[in-house]
Amino acid sequence: NATFSSSQYFLMNHSGLLYQESCQDVKQYIGLLLENEPYQQGLSRWIQKQNHLTNADFVEEIATKSENNFMYLRCVLPALADGFYDNKPLDELPIGLQGYYENHWQLMGMTTKPLPKNKIKIVYVMCALRSAASRGVIAKYSKQNELTVQEVLNDWAQFLQKQENYQPPRYRFYHESFRDFLHRQDVVQAAGINLPDISAEVADIMTEGLPGYE
Repeated sequence: NATFSSSQYFLMNHSGLLYQESCQDVKQYIGLLLENEPYQQGLSRWIQKQNHLTNADFVEEIATKSENNFMYLRCVLPALADGFYDNKPLDELPIGLQGYYENHWQLMGMTTKPLPKNKIKIVYVMCALRSAASRGVIAKYSKQNELTVQEVLNDWAQFLQKQENYQPPRYRFYHESFRDFLHRQDVVQAAGINLPDISAEVADIMTEGLPGYE
């Protein structure tokens, strides 16, 4: 079986840091997931649906698409195992972490017309907060109802760190690369977002010292 250092495994499953490694380490990690539950069955099923794709080919192709980025693997491999990409062939899987963000942004309906402005604002407000916040606090900062906030939390669960040591739980996006994606000029323009306005709104409410935010 493939081995993986405890520190690398911890980084993958807990910190969500943007973690670049060598191609060999990336391939080793993909091989590890192919051999272990809870991913083995789902990944094997997806591989079998492809034309003449062996496990070795899968490791090589996914390693290339990941651009040696473990955060990409952390997002894409569980999604493959869960059937999220059942209707996508190998050549249509996203390339690189930014490609993955673009793909998920579209799949979550964030580019549909009319734009889901309430959900878009919630995502941008969560990034503007930078620290973990409860669902209620996110609702107050974004000026949206908690039901819509919960829908966003569900849609973006794989991107979020849920801090259950707080009651109610607090949520934050894992790392800066997603914020970088949201701040890309093309994404901002397509989303119809004014970043200075979002920052100003957050700053205004922050002075109230809401509970459930750190």
